[in-house]
Amino acid sequence: MHKETYLGWYKQRMPRLVRPDSYSLMSSSMEEAWALLKTHHPSPGHPVFEERYWTPNPYGLPFLIEGIGRHYGVPKENVLLTQGATSAIYLIAQTFIHPGDHVLVERPGYEPLMHAPAMCGAVIDELHRPDGRCPDAAAIRSVIRPDTRLIMLTNLHNPTGTLCEMSQLKTLVDAAKAVSPDIRIVLDEIYLDFVPGRGAPASTLDPCILSVSSLTKVYGFSTLRCGWIFAEPEDIDRLRKNQVVISGIGSRYLETLASLVIDHLNEYRDQAFLRLSVNRPILHRHLDPMVAVGRLTGPIPDHGCVAFLRVPGVPDTIALTDYLESRFQLFTVPGCFFGAPHYIRIGIGEINAVRLDEALCRFTKGLDSFQTPDR
Repeated sequence: MHKETYLGWYKQRMPRLVRPDSYSLMSSSMEEAWALLKTHHPSPGHPVFEERYWTPNPYGLPFLIEGIGRHYGVPKENVLLTQGATSAIYLIAQTFIHPGDHVLVERPGYEPLMHAPAMCGAVIDELHRPDGRCPDAAAIRSVIRPDTRLIMLTNLHNPTGTLCEMSQLKTLVDAAKAVSPDIRIVLDEIYLDFVPGRGAPASTLDPCILSVSSLTKVYGFSTLRCGWIFAEPEDIDRLRKNQVVISGIGSRYLETLASLVIDHLNEYRDQAFLRLSVNRPILHRHLDPMVAVGRLTGPIPDHGCVAFLRVPGVPDTIALTDYLESRFQLFTVPGCFFGAPHYIRIGIGEINAVRLDEALCRFTKGLDSFQTPDR
């Protein structure tokens, strides 16, 4: 059992990632599109920038709230701005969970989905998603209780990249509400924009669903700290009352920049898709032969910028990731931080094609060497 948190482990390595001889497959996000932002970013003093910057933002910049709602087809009354998706998850937990409440959290899964309700005193059970498959009605009924207050899920599933279709989510919701009518289901949809032609947020499917997303991952703008929650107005009001106590008010400057990104969101998405159209074939060229002979197992997802694969014969890949880092200057993520210690995560969004090819060469050589008995 690893006591270190994923985010803490990641932050320790950040200074080493910028060394010229380092190759990072750690990121689960696309590269920050600052060059594109410069084409959309009027300088301070420009009328467009000035109008937005000097508009009061007591609960978030109105231009940003309206832009997010317009892009996703959600009324502005159903939009709450947050300082990223992780803070949105903690805010939801703090608002809707009391000590002793029962919560279901997907496994494997993003660590804060487990930590947030635990910090609020919840009793947690795991909702298993083998290979990221969407839980069906039978899976829900096997673990849900009348006192279950929240179910925490991701779509695309983090870390496997598996998609839950709306029809599958409807089955899940109906099964959950049949046992716990007042339940709320949290859908972290931060990766969902990787799916071409994605539909409406899950929050539009049923009032019990709260959808969470942000400008990270698909769009690469973690530094803008722009996240949001889609929910019913009554829930937005409850969340807002807690948010004011926790975080006060957002940065008007960052919200102004984020509003400019939202105005051109499809262009940023197209840029992400272009990079993945180059990088994904490189990933398949290196990993498909390893999957074919069983040295790695698990599906390589059709969407997203990560692959989460099992390494047969390696019960805990933290030793492997440490080995790749020390011997090959290659950074990957061990599966222990997602509740699957025999897996490894590889990200292809922030790295260019030339460096990705070299990084995956190092991964293949490193895995060969690690599994050699006399290493």
